[in-house]
Amino acid sequence: ELEAAANLHLREAREEVEATRAELAAAEAGLAAQGAAAEEAGVRAASREEELRGEATALQERIEAQQGRRAEAEEVSRSAASKGLATAELEASLEQAVGANA
Repeated sequence: ELEAAANLHLREAREEVEATRAELAAAEAGLAAQGAAAEEAGVRAASREEELRGEATALQERIEAQQGRRAEAEEVSRSAASKGLATAELEASLEQAVGANA
């Protein structure tokens, strides 16, 4: 009878160990799935970061190009104003010369 009780206790302990092993395997599988999901999320985040950096670079290039065009337009405007001033001075000078000769 003692041997039967010991065998029963041993069998229950083995079943408990098997149940614990099954729980451990399930937990490991869950962790592996979480790790894979985290890795995939990391890859997506890195890809998005690279994409955003590319967009930022393109925007910076557009800004620099616009600033360059603005500087060129300002230079043309200054040149035109300068030429307009020179033309006005020349016209005034010519009028004075014509007036002096009259």
